[in-house]
Order: sequence, then structure tokens, then C-alpha cells
Amino acid sequence: MNKIVIDLLLYFSETVFFLYYASSLYAGKRAFAVRAVVALLIHAVLFAVYQRQIVLLNALLFGVLYAAAFYFLYDISLKTAAFQSTLFVLVMFASELAVMGVGTLFFRDFNAMDNDAFAYIYVVVTSKLLFYSLMLAVMKLCALKDKGRPRDRQFWLLLIMPFSGIVMMLLFRYMAYTAPFTGATNLLVTVASVTMLFANMAVFVIYERAVKNAKELYELRAARYKQTMDRQYYEMIAQANLDMRVFSHDVKHHLSILRDMDDADGIHAYIDAMHLDIRHFDAVGVSKNKMLDLVLSKYLRLCEAEGVRFSVDVKTANLRYIDDADLTTLAGNLLDNALEAAREAPDPFIDFVVFSKNALFDGLIIRNRSKTPPIASDGRLHTRKSRKELHGLGLLSVQRAVKKYGGIFDWDYDAAAAVFRVSIAFPKSEKPS
Repeated sequence: MNKIVIDLLLYFSETVFFLYYASSLYAGKRAFAVRAVVALLIHAVLFAVYQRQIVLLNALLFGVLYAAAFYFLYDISLKTAAFQSTLFVLVMFASELAVMGVGTLFFRDFNAMDNDAFAYIYVVVTSKLLFYSLMLAVMKLCALKDKGRPRDRQFWLLLIMPFSGIVMMLLFRYMAYTAPFTGATNLLVTVASVTMLFANMAVFVIYERAVKNAKELYELRAARYKQTMDRQYYEMIAQANLDMRVFSHDVKHHLSILRDMDDADGIHAYIDAMHLDIRHFDAVGVSKNKMLDLVLSKYLRLCEAEGVRFSVDVKTANLRYIDDADLTTLAGNLLDNALEAAREAPDPFIDFVVFSKNALFDGLIIRNRSKTPPIASDGRLHTRKSRKELHGLGLLSVQRAVKKYGGIFDWDYDAAAAVFRVSIAFPKSEKPS
């Protein structure tokens, strides 16, 4: 394949990579179409200079044009633009030098690319694979400084692809060195090499787009979830206020009846009956955490309907730093399991306690009556439901939520008292990972 065609394709790959790299790290000052056109023009200039074989001018112009592109196309300082362009030049130079050095080590000809067509293909494609891999690693390390970005552990596994490509290119070069390719074979291997380079780039671009779309979808769902939560919370408050007004209206009748009663036992029984109505308002706004209040109010109603005594103590902590979705997953699944066990046991109860300990951690304890011990192996709880492939996901979700906040999950069962207890400790300094 003609050397100029190869160079055109490689400079086009550099254009695509520049746009991908810069757009992944920085907000653009210009529309994407403008950035793409400017990047194409810059690489067209670099391509023309490269054809003149003036290495020093090409490196100098590369650094200057990249610094200008970073600064004028993206919302960064001139210092950052200069740093990024210098980084590009140095990493590209190091990649090419490393690949030619390996070629010299194996094939004993540092300048083979000047005399052998496939040696040239090997050097330029392999150096680009190494260069792009190193710059992608730099891109991810720079992205770690952005607190708003989630850690992307799966990305590092994708680097296996370009490094596998480098090994394959080394194999092609060795085959060509021991038995020179014929015209047709040389063409096919060249096409395969260039295609592999673009395929590697496509994988990373598609992956980054998928991650971005997943993040946007999560944010959209979180916003809708928050709207739903707010609406349910205010509906709950409104209903509680209405119930309170009705109860307040009836208080005068209750007081009138109590005044006329002479039997102490009857008065106590009447007050106990009134106390059940008063408890109806206990969990509303008790923690000053909207989502936690909503969850507790929901299970207060459910426990009342099932005849399960439900006590709440959240006076010293309210887990406000836990995301609403995670808090719902955590508290909801644990209270579901507690209610399911308690409703089948005699003298059923559930205790829900959140507390703060010496400014070091917050604790969550849920105790419930359970007439049968839990099923567990190696310290792990298992579902009692028959189709285990469809159940047990709640406990898995709880453990993931606890791990996300650096928490410690523990449980125990008191067979004598028939009481099951879950204990979770959250370090206050721990941030979600």
C-alpha cells in the first residue's frame, strides 16, 4: 500500500484521537463541528510537513499547533494547554523510539523503516498503538482528579486490546523478517494492521460514549426518583397534617369523656387507645431526612396493618450523606426481611436504631423477632424462598450499598430470645466509591 496513503490514515487517526482525548477531559469552547474541522486542518499541515522529512520542524510545529488547539478549542488555561501539547510530543517521541529500539533488538536494524515497506508499517502502527494506550492511561489518571466522575475500573481492562495488537504487530514483523511477504500478503497484512489500529480506537470511543450515556441515564432516573420522593413526602406530610387536625378536633371530646370517667382502669384503657392513634404520627419528620422519614413511615403503616410493634430511634444520626436511592435499597430491603420474619413469630416486633459514635462512625441496628434462625454459610445470609435464582437479590443490594460507603455489615441470631439483629457501621469520613 502506498506510503502516502498509510500516512494519511495515520494522521486521520491522530485527528480522531485528539478530539476524543480533549473532549473527554475538557469542555469545548466551540461547537464540535468547528473543533473537528480545526483538528483536521492542523493534522493536514502536520502531514504536509512530515512528507518533507524535517523531523525537528515537525516536532516543534506539532507542539505549537496542539497547544493552540487545546487553548482555543477547549475551556482550559494556556498553561494546561502547553502541558498537554508537550505531553503529546514527549509520549509520541518516546513511543516511536521504544518501538524502533525493540525492532533493533530483534531485527538488528534501527533504520529498517527506511528500507523495508513492512518495517515502516510495523513501526508507525505499533508506535501509534503504544502512544494511544499511554495517552489513554494519562487521560484516565487526569480524570481521577475530577471528584464528580465515578471511578472506571473496567476501562483499564480494555488496555489489553492495544497491547495485544502490539504483540500481533511484532509477530507480523517477525514473519516478514524471516520470510518476506509477497505483494498480496503484504497488502493484506498492511490492511489488517491499519484496520486493527482503527478498531482499537473505535472500541474506546464506543465504550466512553456508553459510559457517558449510562451516567446521563442514571442522573435522569435519579432526578425523576427525587421528584417522586419529594411528591410522596409532601403528600405524606399533608395527610399527616390532615389527620392531626382531625385528631386535634376530637381531643376536646376525648377530654370531656375522660373528665366524666371515674374508673381508673377505664381511664388507662381509654388513654392507651388514644396512644395508638398518636403513634400514627411518630415517624413523620422524626429524622429530618426526607427519604429516611418516608421509608420509616411506610413500614410504620405496614407494621400496624400486620400487628407488628415497630419502634424507631434516630435521634443522634440520620444517614443524610447516603444517597436517597442507596438509602432506600438499604433500609427498604432490611425492613422487608425483618417484617417478613416478624409477622410469622409470636410477640412480633422490629426495632430500628440509628446512632452516632464519637464522631467516628454512624451505626444502624435493626432487631426483629424471628422464630427460625437464618440460613447462612461462610457468614453469608441466604434467602429462604424456593426459587433462589429469582430471590436473594435484596441482600446482595444491601451488601453492595454498604461496601459503596466503606461500611461494615454484620449479623447475629439469639436463638434463646428468637431475635435476629443486623448491625452496620458507616465511617463518617468515608465517601462513596
